[in-house]
Amino acid sequence: MSAWRLDDDPTSGLAPSTWLWLAVVVAAMASWASVMAGNGQHRQLAMLLVVAPLLEEIVIRAGLHDWLLRRACMAPAFANVLTAMSFGLAHVALRADISAFSVALPAMLIGEVYRRTARLRWCVVLHAALNAVWLGWNAMTPILPDSR
Repeated sequence: MSAWRLDDDPTSGLAPSTWLWLAVVVAAMASWASVMAGNGQHRQLAMLLVVAPLLEEIVIRAGLHDWLLRRACMAPAFANVLTAMSFGLAHVALRADISAFSVALPAMLIGEVYRRTARLRWCVVLHAALNAVWLGWNAMTPILPDSR
């Protein structure tokens, strides 16, 4: 076994895709920091389209989902359902609104993408796209007058 030397580069074994992911994370963090200085609407867009998909998929998909598959030795379908339900419950807790549990259904779709590809990047992209669809739907849906 050789000892580590100063001229050894511990990062030389990283795959190009890992470097790409690191670059995306650094760019996302930089854009998030610059947007945080803007108005509330820009902050919300940055959170829903960049920060939330990235962080939530890292924690939920690469964390909980992967742990259930590898450490708890769960069947993929059961791990996906349990992960999606956890994601839905987390949104209910954050919003204090039971309707927030509806995110569990798209989370199951993202989980299936993760099962088929084993790539977190596609989960982040799909999560951001679903958030964009949700934002577009909310922007196009007229606010109905109160029926009282």
